[in-house]
Amino acid sequence: MKTLSLLPEFAGLEVTNRKDDVWSEKTQMFERYYQIGDLPAMPSVTTVLDMIGKPGLRDWKMNKAWEHAYGIAMAEPWPQCPESEVKRPKTSWRARLDTLKRESKAAGPVIMDIARKIGEDAHGSIAAELQGELYTFKYADEFDEKAMAQLQQAVHSYQAWREEADILPLWTEQTVWSVEHHYAGSPDLVGVEGDKVVLFDWKTGAGIYPEHGAQVAAYASAIEELTGTKVDECRVVHLFKNELGYKEHIVEDWKEAFKTFQASLHLFNAWHDGIFATHDS
Repeated sequence: MKTLSLLPEFAGLEVTNRKDDVWSEKTQMFERYYQIGDLPAMPSVTTVLDMIGKPGLRDWKMNKAWEHAYGIAMAEPWPQCPESEVKRPKTSWRARLDTLKRESKAAGPVIMDIARKIGEDAHGSIAAELQGELYTFKYADEFDEKAMAQLQQAVHSYQAWREEADILPLWTEQTVWSVEHHYAGSPDLVGVEGDKVVLFDWKTGAGIYPEHGAQVAAYASAIEELTGTKVDECRVVHLFKNELGYKEHIVEDWKEAFKTFQASLHLFNAWHDGIFATHDS
């Protein structure tokens, strides 16, 4: 039976996932790091991939802002406003427009934070179930009825996947890292299916995007480096949260997808190392 174990040179290293995201003036984004023994702190896989523009996420945030604006606008009738009044900044009509703009702009980050917390609690529940442990939802007190229903549905969708999958779990939420490329992360599940070692990552968002393939490829490459075991396949499992169900997405060639991650890592390192020489003119 196939097993996974760290090579002797990597065994026994203390691993710390720094949960506190740190703002970087160089990349202009929040970054998360892992501490692996006495090695320099390593950026997380998802932090590295944040260097890549995400048009799908941008469109989702825009749509959510429009949905919020429409809900506010339709909540009560708007009086007819002459053109001259629209141009005057202190009228009640213009003030209402400004409020609509401000609240709609703020809606996207709030909705994103709820989606993130649903995903975090779903991942925690799944990991606990795989390890035979109990899990208490961290954000239950913050969720309204809709968010709580989505969280429970995502967990039920995982359970539907688990009932149909013939997987022997090897590692669950095990931190992996690459000394060669300098990054770290925690894949959701590595298991055996037949004679293949397969890596899985759960997603509870609106869809599956190209950077998800690069994410699991980075995990797979690190596992091969740490264990000497070949990872035969990577899959991203989309767990539906508005209905019961799931969809598996197979990364056809994860080694090719790893090149995308390496490109993002190159950008990340370039921003941190400084790509512009500064001098007095």
